[in-house]
Amino acid sequence: MDQQAENLIEQGNLLKAYGEQGNLEKVKHLIEVENVGVNQPDLFGDTCLHGAVSKGRLLIVEYLLDKKADSNITNKVGSTPLHKAVTIDPSTTTLGQQMNIIRVLLNKGADPTVKNAAGLIPEQLAFNSRIKELLQGDQAVTETISVPKVHHGKIVGKKGNNLKQLKELTNTQITVPDSNVTSNKISIKGRKDDVEKARQMILDIVNPPKTPEDEAAEKAAEEDIEILNLTTIAKEKHSLLIGARGKTIRYLRDNFDIQINVPPTESSENNISIQGKLENIDNAMKYINEILKKNSNNNNNNYNNKDGNYNKKPRQTKST
Repeated sequence: MDQQAENLIEQGNLLKAYGEQGNLEKVKHLIEVENVGVNQPDLFGDTCLHGAVSKGRLLIVEYLLDKKADSNITNKVGSTPLHKAVTIDPSTTTLGQQMNIIRVLLNKGADPTVKNAAGLIPEQLAFNSRIKELLQGDQAVTETISVPKVHHGKIVGKKGNNLKQLKELTNTQITVPDSNVTSNKISIKGRKDDVEKARQMILDIVNPPKTPEDEAAEKAAEEDIEILNLTTIAKEKHSLLIGARGKTIRYLRDNFDIQINVPPTESSENNISIQGKLENIDNAMKYINEILKKNSNNNNNNYNNKDGNYNKKPRQTKST
């Protein structure tokens, strides 16, 4: 770093320090007499506005903004003055003073949707609901959903952990009625997209989305699907079920509405699997037996349904 850059950084350090201290006269002197830039950052990228906001120095904040300080300027971790405003130490500044500073910044064009390096917008760092509402402005919506009381415990979780996580993940304010209240209405407040995200997450807790395995098991149960495993058809006869260029196996699948799997020729596997409704499997087996009859002089090659074992497709139970 050359000497000029070092001098600028030092000026930024000094300007920010006076801003944090609330020394308006020193801040004015540096800007108006010594011509230090109002947006001059310190070593960490913080400007005087960052410093003054972080300590709740409203008069200096107003002066800097009147001097065209950038209300959306970011430091080296991507924080704007609004990020600083929502994290003011409550032991040094009242909530009213903090909200006044936020209002002043918003009125001067501060953008409440700018994300810092961690991907967080200012309201995600705010703990007070009134501050969140102030930052959301006219973008805030409220939605109420009815959820049976029996599910409220799952939504809240042990020691409220589930509810806390929901709020953090969706950046919303969620109100669940106390257990001794008869209402089943859950209120969600926040930005429209965030509210919709929270609503869907709550519904997923109440009715978890089905996995592909769940859907397959339900479909099999509804359709009474069976599986027939054929192990007694000689390997050299498998090609008869496939046919020239797969013609026979396609015919079996299309005309009998079944799934049939014949092991590859190079495989040592001998099991032929047929899946479908019982009636369709029976009809397919009659057709297969006719194929085998026509291609064999040995009656032992006349295979019927007893050659295989019917097994109910295993039904999977959904874990809870």
